[in-house]
Amino acid sequence: MSVFWLKQQNRSDDEIKRALRATYDVEGSARKAGDQIRLSLRLMRASDRAQLWIEDYNVPFANIFDVQQDVVKITQYRLTR
Repeated sequence: MSVFWLKQQNRSDDEIKRALRATYDVEGSARKAGDQIRLSLRLMRASDRAQLWIEDYNVPFANIFDVQQDVVKITQYRLTR
């Protein structure tokens, strides 16, 4: 079972979190202007939606995979400290 599969089943976000027994939820948005992209990300506890951190990234679109690695690293750090 995956988020993608559950989304195809027209499940709500809350239903997906329960089905996957998610402890945390990452939400975000992306905006592109020219060759720049701004990512706004939030890490929340799934049980009560408490916001644990928020981070904005403003980077050249060409470096999007570097940003993805940074997001994974900071998420791991925040979850393990």
